[in-house]
Amino acid sequence: MSIHKYLSASVGSGGRNYKQDVGYIQCMLNELLKNERRFEFNVYKPAELLKIDGDSGRNTEKAIRQYQRKIRMSHPDSRVDLNGHTQKTMESKFNLSQLKGFSQVALALVLPKKIDNSKPVSGDVVYDLTGTPYERAKTFIKSGNASKLSYPIDYVPKSYVKGDHAGARWFGAHRSDNRKHAGVDLGSNVPRSKRISKRVPIYAMDDGKVLLAPNQFVKNQPDVGSIIIKHDCGVIVRYCEDSPSRRLVKKGDSVKKGQKLGCMGVFKSTSSMLHLEIYGDANRVDVKGKERLTNRGSKPYQRRSDLMDPTTILEDCKSRLPSTE
Repeated sequence: MSIHKYLSASVGSGGRNYKQDVGYIQCMLNELLKNERRFEFNVYKPAELLKIDGDSGRNTEKAIRQYQRKIRMSHPDSRVDLNGHTQKTMESKFNLSQLKGFSQVALALVLPKKIDNSKPVSGDVVYDLTGTPYERAKTFIKSGNASKLSYPIDYVPKSYVKGDHAGARWFGAHRSDNRKHAGVDLGSNVPRSKRISKRVPIYAMDDGKVLLAPNQFVKNQPDVGSIIIKHDCGVIVRYCEDSPSRRLVKKGDSVKKGQKLGCMGVFKSTSSMLHLEIYGDANRVDVKGKERLTNRGSKPYQRRSDLMDPTTILEDCKSRLPSTE
């Protein structure tokens, strides 16, 4: 996260461009433009104010590049990197109160138009599913229903403790077949030499019903399947790379929050993890038919359109381990 925790990822050319992050940068750029009337190097035409819409288009990238030239950045790249020089320089122009105000304006871009929290939470809850997977996850958290979830394993992996969310195991990481990683991988904490005999338990994140429990998730790897559950908080969770032979639930079963579902499988001799995917529309339950979760034609994740960023949701519930519920 940024120094003031108002920016979560890069913005601009080649950035992740989450709507809330883009809106935050747009607010700062506009305020800088208002204060200085025009960028010092742009002597022919005053820079125009940006529309605060959370979309990183040509105008936003151009404004970032202009600002980088103004601060005499040696290689302007039209991108604000997380905790990079451009971000730090921009934020240094404002006090904490101003930055918080920009963040609140940006947050309004991703909030659902209307949330009725007076209604009881059920599996039929419907969220605003527009925007990116990250924005859908933030909307889900803002609704308050993410607080119903507990962590799917009984420890937080070391990479999570360190805050390293940028490796190959994390959501959005690039894959060799021209797609992006659609889930997050929570690795086993068991030494590699003991992973066949000692398995890590997997737990239900909330009450719900098992929609499907196929025995294969990775081709030609018999010890890794998946369990798909419609949870009462309004999401569908796919618990992948579990061991079918050690599974404790089946299609149609009702599960309770914190209930043991099974254990992590092992493939390629020693690799063992929980690959977790979260989907925001629990009403689309025909996960084997036309609403199947894997959709090879849907770029870049090759998943259903209501896919959410599980990393963001797991950050919200990592203090609620199943053993402490």
